[in-house]
Amino acid sequence: MENERKSMNFQPISMLFVAMLVGRVAYADMITYKDGALDPFLETTYAGTEDVGIFHESNIYHTTSNFGGRGDFSVGRTITSLSGVGHSFVRFDITSFADKYQFIDSVTLRLYQNFADGSGVVEIHEVSTANAGWVEGTQSNGPGTGASTWSKRIQGSESWAGSVGASTAGIDYLTPVIASATHTTSTTIVDFQFSDVSFIDDWILGNNSGLYLRAETEAVRNRVAYYSADTGNASLHPELIISFTAAVPEPSTYALFAMMTLGLAAIKRSRRQGVSIGSVTLE
Repeated sequence: MENERKSMNFQPISMLFVAMLVGRVAYADMITYKDGALDPFLETTYAGTEDVGIFHESNIYHTTSNFGGRGDFSVGRTITSLSGVGHSFVRFDITSFADKYQFIDSVTLRLYQNFADGSGVVEIHEVSTANAGWVEGTQSNGPGTGASTWSKRIQGSESWAGSVGASTAGIDYLTPVIASATHTTSTTIVDFQFSDVSFIDDWILGNNSGLYLRAETEAVRNRVAYYSADTGNASLHPELIISFTAAVPEPSTYALFAMMTLGLAAIKRSRRQGVSIGSVTLE
């Protein structure tokens, strides 16, 4: 009978002790990375977006020009010439997000449309690791030496892994389409919802090749231009929106855990000394 009473006294303590160890609260949250706004986790203004459009006309004009300093970047065929095509690259530095989440629930790339020559669909792929070293550059339409152009990944030194314009699927960019969105000439905001968000883990680890944007078809006039992080209006800068689930210990958990640790230590000493606790003598 005495042993049963001991067990009854210690069982609630053991259960509470376990509860202290696992006492965590899961919650959902959402953050946005956007140049000109505060970094979600740092007390500094975020400036970690890189974006650049590469473009050519008839494989002759603009092939060695860099557009990284423009206020927009474009994708698709131009209205002035069926031979003019543009592709674009975007990436965000999200290393401040490290260790802040358990699960990624959704990721959205929000772009603000500047203009469109027609309706169409833009697809997003991951850039291949072979082309991870693309360089945004600072020109608005000038010599691209040292930066990415249609002709070279780094004009003057490094070629694209597959072909000019980073145009070869499976070599310049990964084949799977991980997001897509439609546009018309009157569209103002375009949200690309990602079906595969595994790239977020890679970006946090520093393996950030970026995203590759191209038109679903390049056989029609469907060019669309999105405002870049270099446009003067900060409200129009590209946004990376991440919804995630995190688990954070309740503040009270630590205090209760400390109290329980002290209490259990006192009980252990009492047992060694044969001290009576309540109606049970611990020997």
